[in-house]
Amino acid sequence: MASITAVGYFVLRKQRDRYKSRITNAEEFLDKLVAYVESSGRNHEAYEWMVRRGPKLQADMGQFGLMHHQPPFQQIVIRDWPIVVNSLEQMNRWSTYISVREQQAPQFYQYADCTRDAILRYLGYLEAEESTFAGPNNPLVWFRYGIRTLLLLPVDVLTSFGFNRFPQKSALLTSGAVRTATAAVSAVSFAANIVTIVAGKDAIAAIANFFNGLLTLAK
Repeated sequence: MASITAVGYFVLRKQRDRYKSRITNAEEFLDKLVAYVESSGRNHEAYEWMVRRGPKLQADMGQFGLMHHQPPFQQIVIRDWPIVVNSLEQMNRWSTYISVREQQAPQFYQYADCTRDAILRYLGYLEAEESTFAGPNNPLVWFRYGIRTLLLLPVDVLTSFGFNRFPQKSALLTSGAVRTATAAVSAVSFAANIVTIVAGKDAIAAIANFFNGLLTLAK
């Protein structure tokens, strides 16, 4: 039981640290975006910083970083348009109308607003998920997550060998079947430990022998 609890503790801690890291990265990117927009596209240092880190943020954002996009002055709609990497390119393009031609370029600010809103939605999701994994320091919670991790271990092993015909792990973790199995295994494990403490190992052995006898009769 202690080992399972330890597994659950480290799983929760790893997940919490992962979300904290992503929150920090997204907030830092948002700060650079604000600095770039406030300079009307003249802050080349901020732009280059975002270009280097944009693909990583785009990949982390998943569906939060995609949208249906209709380019200005065109009649086509692009599905699943990557917001961060493409908006940066468009902002750089439209910033020339401001800095070089000294013309108004509302498209520059529209792409900036689009990127900011997408990152804010992503940050809201991260903060909600991080609070879930930053729950109370309760060993029973750690034990439950340890059981859940062990139940999903076969999926992790098969996925590592290239079998990808499984739902995403986050979906599996929240599925009703996994939650029910986790609750059942946790209850049985917890009850077994209580019986061991109260009745001692001899009583457990007697119970095991009893069930073995029933299985022998059934054969």
